[in-house]
Amino acid sequence: MTNQKPAASLFIDAANYHYALQSQGWQIDWQRFINYFSKPYNMKKVFYYEGIVTKAFYRDLHPQATLWEFKAAKERKGAYFKALKA
Repeated sequence: MTNQKPAASLFIDAANYHYALQSQGWQIDWQRFINYFSKPYNMKKVFYYEGIVTKAFYRDLHPQATLWEFKAAKERKGAYFKALKA
C-alpha cells in the first residue's frame, strides 16, 4: 500500500485575505502559504479570486506569482476572476 497524498486544489478568496491582512498591517508570503497546504496534499491547482481588479494588489502579488501561470478565468455579472494555475 502506498502512502500517496490526496489530490487537492486551493481556492483563495481575496476579499477575506487581502483586507483582513491589510487592516492588521500584515503581509503574506503566498509561496509559503501554498507550500504549507502542499505538505499534506498533492496540490493540483491554486485559484485566487478577487471581485475588483486593483493594480496595487497585482504589484504586490507579482513577486510571489513568478512560479505560477497567471491567467484570466471567467467574467460573470461584472465580477472579474483570476486564477493561479499550477
